[in-house]
Amino acid sequence: MSAPPRGRFTRIAVATIIMAVVILAAALSYSSLESTKTSNSRLTTSSTRPCADSDSNSVSTYTTNCQIAVTLELVDIPLVATGQNETFQVSLTNELATSRNVNYTGAPTLPYGLDPASPEALDYVLPLQPACGYPSSPSFEPAFVVVYNESGSPLLLSDAAPSALACVSNAKNYYEFSAFQTLSENISVGGYWTSPNPSDPWTNATYHQFSPGVYTVVAFDPWEGMIELNFTVAVIEPT
Repeated sequence: MSAPPRGRFTRIAVATIIMAVVILAAALSYSSLESTKTSNSRLTTSSTRPCADSDSNSVSTYTTNCQIAVTLELVDIPLVATGQNETFQVSLTNELATSRNVNYTGAPTLPYGLDPASPEALDYVLPLQPACGYPSSPSFEPAFVVVYNESGSPLLLSDAAPSALACVSNAKNYYEFSAFQTLSENISVGGYWTSPNPSDPWTNATYHQFSPGVYTVVAFDPWEGMIELNFTVAVIEPT
């Protein structure tokens, strides 16, 4: 039986090598594509949240302003005993992996008719704001809460007279965020104030602990983010 021509073996060897190179190149290309997709997926997951409100349970909620990639989040204690403080955690998160200045757009329209940009709001909003309102001093934290009773009336949360400090010269219409920075603040409230003088509510004000009932806390920021939760104050008998 005669041996096949040497040229045939050569062509087969060359074809085999070329096929192996093509398969290896395809495998490397697919691996690179999958790596890129995974990397991009991780970046997307870590840098942005869904552009929708979330109320996964009764104690926390958040809303993301996807035009500026800033998330406002509120956490509360859904049930507290009479005589105890209700604690809220309010936070703002820069969802981008870059530091930046984010311009204010103005206060949202709060439910039940309280204008947070008005001078009257200084005693209804926590944490306390400087007398000039906002945009405010460089130290101001841009997230606030207002508490409403069951009838929908905002509660006076401070009896401090407005400060005479003129902060207008230090005002700015932006806030500086670092990459993925979260600003978080715990606000503890045990009650509210009433005064016989509506024009100067801090004058002769009387403090009241929260009475049993359902209250609504609204958190808001100067980028028109707003979220709300309820909490209940109840008489809890010792077990």
